[in-house]
Amino acid sequence: MKINDNLSNIRKILEKNDVQMNMLLFAKIVEGEFYKIQKKEEKTKTLNSIIHVVNKHKILHLIRNPIPDCSSLNNLIMDVL
Repeated sequence: MKINDNLSNIRKILEKNDVQMNMLLFAKIVEGEFYKIQKKEEKTKTLNSIIHVVNKHKILHLIRNPIPDCSSLNNLIMDVL
């Protein structure tokens, strides 16, 4: 991962490393609250624009997507069956 990569590329990298990104969204802290980065925004946002720095540690926030895509729901159904 590179700090200037767009979030769409970061998503692909994480998926290749077995992170289940289909049910997660990137998030940014704005005025103490989490702001969800919608998938349609990922091509225009960079990793650098959303990371949170605490004591020189870079933190990437991911939150559960309240409206998962169809493929995510299909995978859940198949896992249950």
